[in-house]
Amino acid sequence: MSQVEYWRQVCTNAFNGDPRAEQIVMSVEKLNQTTTDTIIITPAKQQPGQPPRGLTVDTLENLGFKLTPSSTPPTYQLPTILLKAMAQTKREAREQWHIDRQIALSRHLDESLQHITVPHVTGTQRLALLQEFSRTHDTNLGSVPFLRAFIGFLEYQLKHPKNLAEWQLSEYALTQNGEDCMMDYIRILRVFGMQLVYRDQMPEQAVAITIEDPFITWRMNDQLSNRDIQDMLKLLPKHTGAKDQYQVSGLPRLSFIEKPQSLLGWIKYMIFTCFSFLPFH
Repeated sequence: MSQVEYWRQVCTNAFNGDPRAEQIVMSVEKLNQTTTDTIIITPAKQQPGQPPRGLTVDTLENLGFKLTPSSTPPTYQLPTILLKAMAQTKREAREQWHIDRQIALSRHLDESLQHITVPHVTGTQRLALLQEFSRTHDTNLGSVPFLRAFIGFLEYQLKHPKNLAEWQLSEYALTQNGEDCMMDYIRILRVFGMQLVYRDQMPEQAVAITIEDPFITWRMNDQLSNRDIQDMLKLLPKHTGAKDQYQVSGLPRLSFIEKPQSLLGWIKYMIFTCFSFLPFH
C-alpha cells in the first residue's frame, strides 16, 4: 500500500469512528501548525501490552516520514509541503465518505420503506406513540428538518381541507440524522397511515454535488379528520412548519368535515359524502 493509500484509509477509518485512526488524524493535524520547511518528530513510545497511541514508528514510516540520520534519540522528518498534499487527500477521503454514506443510507431507506409496518392501533394509542416520538426528538437538533416538514404538512392540510394534501419530503431530511432516527420517522408516518405515493430514485453512482436531492411523496391519510390533525399538532414540538414542500392532490378528502353528533348534521354529512364523488364537486 502506498503512503497516499495508507493515509486515505486512515482518514476513512477515522470518519467511521475508529479510535486509533482518529488519534493519527488528530496528531497529523497538529503538525500543520509547524512553520518550518521540515517537520521533525520523535515517535511515540508504544508500551508493551498497550494499544498504540500517537504517531508510532510504524505509523510515521507508513505516512512517508524518513528517519533523521544520526539523530539521538531517533527522530523522523517530513517536508512540510507534503502536509498540504495530505490535507487534500483527507478532503477527498471525506467527500468520498459522504458519497458512500449517502448511497448506503439511500439503500437502507428503500429497505425500511418496504419492510417497516405497524400493527393496528387505536386513535388513543397513536397519539401516545406520537407523544413519545415528540419527547425523543424534541431536543434532537438533527430531527428539526423532519419535524418542521411534518408540522408544515399537517398545517397545510388544515388550510386546504377539501382535497388530500401531498408532501414532497427530501430524502436528506429522512437520512441525515442517522439510521435509527430515519426508522423512527418512517414508523411514525406509518402509524398515522400516511401513504407513500412516489419514490424518486437516486442513481447508483452518486456525485458529490447534486442539483436536486431525491425526494419521497407522501399523501395524507384520508381517514384523519381536522380534529385528528389538530390533536397531532398539539403533541408535536413547537417548531415553525415548512412552507414549500406541499401540494393539493386531485383526491377529495371526505374526512375534512367533522362527523356531527345531531341527526340533521349526519344528514348533511352523508349528502356531502355522496356528492363529493361527482366530478363537478
